[in-house]
Amino acid sequence: MKKHILFIGDSITEGNTGESYLKIIKEKLGEEEYEIYNHGMGGDTLLGVKNRLIDIISRDGDFDIIVIEVGHNDIVLPYLEKNDPTWQRGVQMLKEEGIVPAYEASKFEENLDNTFRLLKDNHRGKVIMTTLSCLGEDLESELNQQRKKFNEIIHRKAKEYGFYIADVGSAFDEELMDKQDSVIKKELVNTFLNPPSTGLVGDGVGSFYLTLDGVHINRKGAEIYAEEIMKEIRHAE
Repeated sequence: MKKHILFIGDSITEGNTGESYLKIIKEKLGEEEYEIYNHGMGGDTLLGVKNRLIDIISRDGDFDIIVIEVGHNDIVLPYLEKNDPTWQRGVQMLKEEGIVPAYEASKFEENLDNTFRLLKDNHRGKVIMTTLSCLGEDLESELNQQRKKFNEIIHRKAKEYGFYIADVGSAFDEELMDKQDSVIKKELVNTFLNPPSTGLVGDGVGSFYLTLDGVHINRKGAEIYAEEIMKEIRHAE
């Protein structure tokens, strides 16, 4: 009997920008034993994922495993809204659709607690939550310091609820640690959604190693996601 796995998250799970980690997982797990559902949606936030989970669970029933990858936009959207006037209207439109960023760590923790409680009460299978990969590849940047706080919250709340953690964030940090002298250190507002063809790579300012633009993942980044998530799928079985 096939195991049914729901993947829900933002553009990294959707896989339309950059490489798809879900494609790698599908190839490695095979279609005979697993039925995989991709509910990634570009731009989504934790609150948006929670609201979509309510609808998916009530409509499609239960899943053996639910994998949640989300949180990047809870940091990125407020940052872009603050630093780029062209994003201000875009973020407002997302809010009107229910895709509201957390803005701060305390609100992210509240939203995560509400999401986990929803799953505890309505989902009989296992839950895997990924930590946030990176927000720019400069690990000392302000955004990555904020990411570390969000990841600490994910670890704490997942442990509290007895959920599994695919620690993508630590795997990215480990991979990037010895490359800090050569990574692109430009502000994320200047690289986000811009592919390498813009000249950011190879123009003397450094390189991206795991991402295309500081957030969306390349093949190596996708392989890390797939490896960390599959590790926890095996633990959850």
